[in-house]
Amino acid sequence: MNTINPARDPEVIQAVLKSYLPLLHQEYGPQDVANYAAEASARYLTLMRTHRPRLTKAEWLLLVEAFLGTMTLFESNQVAITNGLLLLEVEDACTLEGLASKWHVDQAELLRKVAAFSPLETMAALHVIEYAKFHVEEMPIEQALAERGAAV
Repeated sequence: MNTINPARDPEVIQAVLKSYLPLLHQEYGPQDVANYAAEASARYLTLMRTHRPRLTKAEWLLLVEAFLGTMTLFESNQVAITNGLLLLEVEDACTLEGLASKWHVDQAELLRKVAAFSPLETMAALHVIEYAKFHVEEMPIEQALAERGAAV
């Protein structure tokens, strides 16, 4: 099971606390946050792993490139990109930037897949995309995708 290791990932812990502390306070009350933070993190990671969409490696590479320089879930400070906005971003990347041709992806099939994502699949896709794009300078995108279990 993927868990956050505070000794290994202090910046992740800080980002999670900064972004989600108000939500945790609202849900559990300030006195219980410490008791539920680990449980909530584990639950979130389980949801992201079990609802990750099944896409080809080329489709994942296209999605990551489509979102380089674009605000996504964690960066938006609790304003989530909905499935509709995800679909529009992917459609623009394919049509205006030519990413479907670049990655040899069937544009119509990819757009059909993205349009059919459930809300959890959309969040899981953004989770993978964010991990890959935030680690693009330290590792190949393919490695980042593989670490999130997205490379097929």
